[in-house]
Formats: sequence, structure tokens, C-alpha cells
Amino acid sequence: MGYATEIAIGQIEFIQKNFPNSKIMATAHPKNSASKRVLEKVGMELFEPSVIMGKRGLRDIYSL
Repeated sequence: MGYATEIAIGQIEFIQKNFPNSKIMATAHPKNSASKRVLEKVGMELFEPSVIMGKRGLRDIYSL
């Protein structure tokens, strides 16, 4: 696994332990296939494709 995947897993475990009833969401630019692959690898699913998020621009939203 790469560093990004390990970090994502650690963040998910932390959130699940400390905030057990929270929904976990993440965003990635639609053209950033590496980030999207990491999110999918850790079990996240595409929730809403191509949403405009203010100054950040277009983002795909993933949820767990």
C-alpha cells in the first residue's frame, strides 16, 4: 500500500473509534484518478459526482 492509502485507513479508523455515529465523507477532483483510486481502495463509494464546491471547484463526493 502507498502512503495515501495508509493515511486514509488511519483517518477512517480514528473517526470510527472517536465518532462512531458519524458519516465519513471525502472529496476528490473528478480528473484526479489517483485520489479517487485511494478512496475506493479504502471502501468509499461515489456519493455525488461532479459537484461545484465554491473556490475548490468541481469535486466528486465519496462516502463510507
